[in-house]
Amino acid sequence: MKLIQQQTIQESLSVSYQIEKIGKSELDLFKKNLVEYLSKINPAEHEENAKYPVRDFLRDTFFKDKNEINTKGRIDFAVYEGEQPVVIIETKRASTKTDP
Repeated sequence: MKLIQQQTIQESLSVSYQIEKIGKSELDLFKKNLVEYLSKINPAEHEENAKYPVRDFLRDTFFKDKNEINTKGRIDFAVYEGEQPVVIIETKRASTKTDP
């Protein structure tokens, strides 16, 4: 059995992401939206309760006026570039246990 070697964040990011500069306003927007998102999540609720806060966080933080975020068949949400889904998002309840 091959174990995955642990890496630092710096080691795991590709060089193209490492050279990307993040402005103070972008970081402030991310922090504000993250705090708002976390305040809306209730682990006792069904996963349907988590769908819209996730969508709103992604839309307001990264995709506003750039990409559409909408449902696609049985997929909870997809981020679109034009008609093409480029990111698929499946939400789960915060207290859901995952398989090892």
